[in-house]
Amino acid sequence: MFREKITEHGLRVETLLNDFPEIKTIEASTKSSLIEPLLRCLGYDTSHPQQVALEVLTELGGRIDYVLTGGTNVKIAVEAKKAGTTLSVKETNQLRSYFTFSEAVAGVLTNGIDVWLFTDLDKANVMDAEPYLTVDIRNVTDNDIHHLQTLTRMQVNPTAIHEQAQRERYRTQVNTIVAEELAAPSQEFLRLVGKKVGIKPLTKAHLKLLRPLITEALKRARGPLRHDPPPPQNTTPAPKNDPASKTNDTRPPPLASLFGKPLPAKNYRQILISVVQEMQNRYPSVFAETVARAPFVKPNRTWQYISSDAQDLSPKHQQRRVGAYFLDVNLSAKKAVARARQFLVAFGHSANELSIHRQPGPPKLKGASLFGKPIPAKTYIEMLTSVVAELQNRHLDTFSMIVGNEKDFRGTKRWIISRDPDDLGTLSTRSTRQVGDYWIYTGGTGRVPRAHKFLEAFGHDPKELVVHTSDE
Repeated sequence: MFREKITEHGLRVETLLNDFPEIKTIEASTKSSLIEPLLRCLGYDTSHPQQVALEVLTELGGRIDYVLTGGTNVKIAVEAKKAGTTLSVKETNQLRSYFTFSEAVAGVLTNGIDVWLFTDLDKANVMDAEPYLTVDIRNVTDNDIHHLQTLTRMQVNPTAIHEQAQRERYRTQVNTIVAEELAAPSQEFLRLVGKKVGIKPLTKAHLKLLRPLITEALKRARGPLRHDPPPPQNTTPAPKNDPASKTNDTRPPPLASLFGKPLPAKNYRQILISVVQEMQNRYPSVFAETVARAPFVKPNRTWQYISSDAQDLSPKHQQRRVGAYFLDVNLSAKKAVARARQFLVAFGHSANELSIHRQPGPPKLKGASLFGKPIPAKTYIEMLTSVVAELQNRHLDTFSMIVGNEKDFRGTKRWIISRDPDDLGTLSTRSTRQVGDYWIYTGGTGRVPRAHKFLEAFGHDPKELVVHTSDE
């Protein structure tokens, strides 16, 4: 039940941010629309002062936005920021002030999208400088759910919070060390293996001899982890009238799995986002350094594929916020999967750790609308011809003049649109369609960008064309 609540809340956050972008710039809107609904998902009645105290004064004169009180009088401090704020350590001052001079066992810094969880692992009653977990509420993992559940009003427990936080810290450190050893065995590891082999004395020459052998052995040992077989299937046929068998037969497999566990991803872009979030969680100390170099910096360009600053990415491309970073998601299904595997390889994992159960193909057109109304669009060609037909009807007097612009409608070999079909080059009839008095080129790929080009040429926003595909 808790998982469903958090998942539904994440979808709601995504919708609200798309429909009401002003939420990002107004802190009060962020609180009422994004943060307080999350607190209610955690079981706190935001209208009850005994459960949620507002604007609590700190020892240093500031105010903490919320203080949550759990069922056993356990306190959790919550500092809220605008949804448009990129969370960073400098945003934690008020939270740290309240945490240090109170009985709080956990601190939460959130902008309604990202949720950073803190406690006091390093020194009792002093909040750690770094969060033990960062969560993107729109793309929660099993691990995120487990941690958030320790903060719920009826289950909040100081011991459980500290144990989970310590385990998360160890997980990150262990993963980093093991990945480093797999990539390049250290001298200490070489000596350990040499000692267990029984080499005496263990000289530099012996270590030099051992290094390639150990590196090769690590690759072989890692192999089964990268190619885990799918769980065995029950081949015994179920009774024909067994209702359970019908349910199992019709349930589709998960879209993808990462490290042997199913990903909560409905489309291929969400697979990429989930992989990036997992890498942030596993490698917080080296994440920034890793994504600041190839292959995440576009060659011969000024922009990056991922950055903590949205301005580092191409302004023409679609972006998604993932934890403390902005990610370029201007990708097809296949390229999104390929990019996800690039992230895995960059952090020392095999690309095969990401298993795709339903291979991406070209997204199928499910429908389209233009200027807020559905248009005939059973195929991409029909969608393109519908756009051209609508523009002819709307701009009878200027249509001929505008489509005669070589800059917009003529390539190096052919026109895109013309009254004379020969102007479109030596093409088969399958690559052209007649729309009114004009012939248009409908071959190749990129029919959606071609439709956008027509809209822009006639002074319309390309967003007036909404295309729904199976990749959404």
